[in-house]
Parts: sequence; C-alpha cells; structure tokens
Amino acid sequence: MAKPASRVSRTGGLCFDGVDDYVDCGNSPSLNTFNSITILLWGMQRAWTGGRDAWALDKDSTGYRIWGADRHVVLFRSPTQSWHGVDAGVVPYLNTWYHLAGVYDADAMKIKLYRNGVLVAEAASPERLKFSTYPTNLRLARHSVAARFYPIIIDEVRIYNRALSSYEISEIYTKGTFIKDGLVLYLPFHEGEGNIAHDVSGYGNHGTIYGAQWVVKKALRVLPKAR
Repeated sequence: MAKPASRVSRTGGLCFDGVDDYVDCGNSPSLNTFNSITILLWGMQRAWTGGRDAWALDKDSTGYRIWGADRHVVLFRSPTQSWHGVDAGVVPYLNTWYHLAGVYDADAMKIKLYRNGVLVAEAASPERLKFSTYPTNLRLARHSVAARFYPIIIDEVRIYNRALSSYEISEIYTKGTFIKDGLVLYLPFHEGEGNIAHDVSGYGNHGTIYGAQWVVKKALRVLPKAR
C-alpha cells in the first residue's frame, strides 16, 4: 500500500522506548469527573508491539484509553466495567505522524474517532458511560496499572471534559488552535529538557517523566492526509 500524500509541519514531544519509559500525570478530580470527554494527541509509533496491551494514553479504571495494541482505537469503560469503543480499521504505518481524537458524546450517546482531523469511525454507545473516581493515574506510553510500555513518540496531548465538534477537532489538527473551553489537560511538550511535562490547562496536571527522551522542536513533522 502506498503511503499517503503529505504536508510538512514541525515536530517535538517525547520519545518512549517501549521498555520502561512513561509519563505519569496523577489522578486529580479534573481527570476523572466527566459526562462527555475528548482526548487528542499526536503520535508516531516506532515499532510493533505484537498487540501488547499498552497505550499511548491510558487511565484504565477510570475508563478511557487511546491508541494501543498496534491500532488506532479509542475505548471508554462503562459502569458495568465493559469497554466500548471504535477502531479505525487500518493498521497505522510505523514512523509516521498521526493526530488522533477520541470523543464520547454523552448527549448523543456516541463514540467517535478522528484521524488527522477526519472522522474515521463512529458507533452508538450501548449504555451511558459514567467515569469513576477510582485511584488510577493517567499515564502516557504504558498501561496505567501493569508494567507494559509502548514504543512511540507523543506530542501535544489534550483532554477536554466535553465533546468537541468536528470543526474544533479540525482546527486543532490543521492549525494547532488553542481552545480553552473544557480543557483539563494540555501537555504541549515545549520544555525540551527536564523531567516534568507542564500542563498549561490551568488544572496543574503536570506529568512526571520516567526515562523518555525529548525530541527537538526544530525537526520537521510529516503530516499524512487521512486514509
């Protein structure tokens, strides 16, 4: 399969080795109490995991995770402890940047997955989701409970306590637009050094970095068109 056409933008973020690197953002109430939720991030998977149960972003017991087991997928957990979600249905290329956005819309009772600003999967939620306050920390590049890690570069992580519209997601993908309404976590990874990724949402959900290496922002990022 031919690679999609692309345009160029900048890169950055943190590089995780898939062995023991991760970021821990804690378990504040702002990361737990949702009706609707939107999760967004840039990522570049660096190696295959063999379907190992690790995730680009995971908060297992509270009930949300995105991009794992070599798939572009978003999952949300229900009060009955069942996982519901949608899958893009296409294996991503390695060493290629993608922007993913996972949405749970409580009003419409729908789960949506956007890749590179375009809706690629959508399904009705079979039950109304209710996110718990179980004390599981939000982690990047690993399972939030087990010691299973993901080989990936991650940049510009955002979480909103509402369902963003298709237009808003497209604006974030194409322009990097800063949308404040509902923002509870935003890690732009601008530091370039140190062991703290600062949350600029105003909620103080800073991430402690364990082992991951900074990627210099001067490099170029190739942004694939949706496929």
